[in-house]
This record gives sequence, structure tokens and C-alpha cells, in this order.
Amino acid sequence: MPLIPGMHKTGESIAACTLELPGELEALGTDPAPGDGSRRFFAVRKNGEYYVYRNNCPHAGAPLNWNINRFLTYDNEFLLCSLHGALFEIETGYCVDGPCQGDRLTAVPFEIVDGKIVIHCQ
Repeated sequence: MPLIPGMHKTGESIAACTLELPGELEALGTDPAPGDGSRRFFAVRKNGEYYVYRNNCPHAGAPLNWNINRFLTYDNEFLLCSLHGALFEIETGYCVDGPCQGDRLTAVPFEIVDGKIVIHCQ
């Protein structure tokens, strides 16, 4: 997970996590240092739109991916939590099935700069 310097509105320096732009129905995640859950994010693209979420299941707080950049079900219809099989809508992060049904993934504000997704992480 590359870090780049950023500026907060107040002028204080903050870190920014960057991700490559995923292809259609592809999801890409950050690779934080072990134990650094505060910098766990992933981006997914569907119908030309990008969505960025914290990589934490609302049920157990575990990362969703079951392998590097493996966040989607086999049919690419939903995001899948590898720990308990919860299914989330790509566009909303809403859990439609599993132990956290009715909860949502945490959406993260982002911007696209120089062909990369930039997330101001703390």
C-alpha cells in the first residue's frame, strides 16, 4: 500500500492510501502492515462506477477477502466475506445475506488523482 503525503484543510500533513483503478467487476485492496486495520480498504468497479469501502466485515471486523484481491463471489454479483459468507451489494455495501444481514460496509470518501484512487487515511 503506497503512502503519499497529503494536506488536510487545516494544513496539517496526513497520509493517503492509494489503489490502482480496478477493472470492470474487479476489486483491489490495500496491503497494510500486519495488525494495521486502519489502512485496510478496497475498491471495486461496477457499471463504470467505483466504490471504496473499509475492508472490515461489520459482523466480526475481519477482512472480507479470502485471498489477495478476492472480494467478489464467483459470479461477480456480490462482495463476499470470507469468514462467515456474508453477501454485500457492490453499489451500497448493504448486507443481503449472512450473520450481519441489514448492516453495511463502511463506505470511504475518495478521489481519483492521476489514474489512482486516493483515500485520506489516518
